[in-house]
Amino acid sequence: MRFPGIGDLDALIREAQDAEGSPRVGIVYDISKAHRLVPGRVEDWGLQAFALDDDDLEHLYLYTTGTFGIASAAYWWSRVSGGIVRVIHYILGKLFYVWKLLYADDGLVLGGGKNQKEGILLLFLILEVLEIPVAWKKVKGGFCLEWIGYSIDVKNFQVGVNDKKICWVKRWVEERLGDGKVLGRTMKSGVGRFCFLACVLEHIKPFLGPLFAWTAKVAGGSYVALPAAIKILLLWVVKKFDDFHMRPCKALPRVSGEAFRLDAKAQGDLVCIGGWESFGGVSTMQAR
Repeated sequence: MRFPGIGDLDALIREAQDAEGSPRVGIVYDISKAHRLVPGRVEDWGLQAFALDDDDLEHLYLYTTGTFGIASAAYWWSRVSGGIVRVIHYILGKLFYVWKLLYADDGLVLGGGKNQKEGILLLFLILEVLEIPVAWKKVKGGFCLEWIGYSIDVKNFQVGVNDKKICWVKRWVEERLGDGKVLGRTMKSGVGRFCFLACVLEHIKPFLGPLFAWTAKVAGGSYVALPAAIKILLLWVVKKFDDFHMRPCKALPRVSGEAFRLDAKAQGDLVCIGGWESFGGVSTMQAR
């Protein structure tokens, strides 16, 4: 399964920058009981059967839809939700500057242009027609909002990590360093969270390599001492996140005309390929 990440969010905000007209606006929402929207095949109902502890097996209950805790439910919901997002974009097309991302059951809508209000209303109308239940009490919007742990500023075209996530990382590292030791499964869980945060600060990703390499060698049930190198890396990562708040989503460079040239050579067992980056029409003698 693939879910949208910070790269998709960057691309979305870059698209919003090109929308002309009124200021851009964002809306976050939640789909109610998303996994249960996918019906199960009758022959599979028995695989989700259960009984209550105090019922002495007198009554057997069957789930006829997907449910939380069943891995396949998340997979089939991702297939259905992907189709829903595509339908919305097909209907809205180029008439409205409205973009939508969906992570599990957490939705994000960005609107721009003069007719953004109509486009956003049409998007929620489509969800209603498709009988997708929206948890309206969780719907929020504005110029600054939070979505799946990311902070988004659609007015200034910036993204970041919300304070709650950063505080969690600082507390987690302080506890590990205070103990001087760590349980293997706890370390694996913590390093996994770092990946999510590093999507915003991409330059720290190479430095997470030693953390992953060491963590992979530690058994989940082992309680081991933290090496000095790992302690230093953890302190460095925390400092980077502590100093960080938001970063801009830079617009992609617009290039007109020739961008690059490519050439290849194949002679006997020798095969070569090379190219020149010729932005602005520079000659190959001056190109990179």
